[in-house]
Amino acid sequence: MAVFVEANETHAAKLAIALHARSGWTSHTVLVSDRDGEADFYLATNPSESGLLPPESLSRFWRNLKTRELRPTKTTTLDTLLFTATWKLSSSTMR
Repeated sequence: MAVFVEANETHAAKLAIALHARSGWTSHTVLVSDRDGEADFYLATNPSESGLLPPESLSRFWRNLKTRELRPTKTTTLDTLLFTATWKLSSSTMR
């Protein structure tokens, strides 16, 4: 079993396509957090720097880094994620 997690929807879609034919591998478009809910996800002008921190807070290191978009993103705990992944795997093997 392998579980892949990606909060950025664009990257998550590519990941899901890449993993589609892999038995026992699942991908999830969520943000792992200390609670189930929602958090702001900052899409940066440099996609590699997108995340929970406003890109402007990194301007000391990346002078021209800016927020391109702010997206509310689903958060989940690691326990919930692993339960969901295990359930998906077991239900897909029963077919």
